[in-house]
Amino acid sequence: MNGKKILDRLAENVRENSPVETATLTTWHVYIILCSDNSLYAGITTDIDRRFGEHATGKGAKYFRIHRPKMLFYLEGGHSRSTAGKREIEIKRMKHSEKQRLAASARNEAAGHPFRPTP
Repeated sequence: MNGKKILDRLAENVRENSPVETATLTTWHVYIILCSDNSLYAGITTDIDRRFGEHATGKGAKYFRIHRPKMLFYLEGGHSRSTAGKREIEIKRMKHSEKQRLAASARNEAAGHPFRPTP
């Protein structure tokens, strides 16, 4: 096998196993959790079930050691890591009433989720 073929095969292998390509396939979610004291916590994750479980057991953010998570209040998927982070900042800057309107909007994907009780 000549040098060009070796390089071509190596390049093909790198493309197939590239973490950059894998990362672009990961869907990030922006979420808001309603806490027992009616405060709202916003965050991002690739796995909302795992992340809510971490928050519920005190293994997530320190915020939940004082403010116990009650339910998933809002969920918005389809983001890259970058857009999820930017959206999280937007949401964290919102007033409580604006977050409530957001949760009532058609954009909310939390309806029917196990961590969101049905009305």
